[in-house]
Amino acid sequence: MATREKPKKYAVEEIDAKLKEHGLDDWYYEDGWIRRKYNTDGWPSTLMAVNAIGYVCEAAYHHADLAVTWGKLWVKLMNHAAGGI
Repeated sequence: MATREKPKKYAVEEIDAKLKEHGLDDWYYEDGWIRRKYNTDGWPSTLMAVNAIGYVCEAAYHHADLAVTWGKLWVKLMNHAAGGI
């Protein structure tokens, strides 16, 4: 049985440049995760954003950690298989 190659893990020094390179200016690196806060106009919009993010994550088999409250959604991502970003 063939073994899978571990995904590339970026050095901390590379992460900000990679985020900018891919137009992810609202994302930032902190404590081993890339993060972004979204503001919405209320609970229904927040829940719709959560569902949209969840759908895309499931399709990509790359699951974000989410923190949800009225009008706000925090998203954090890392590649668990790579052990980092």
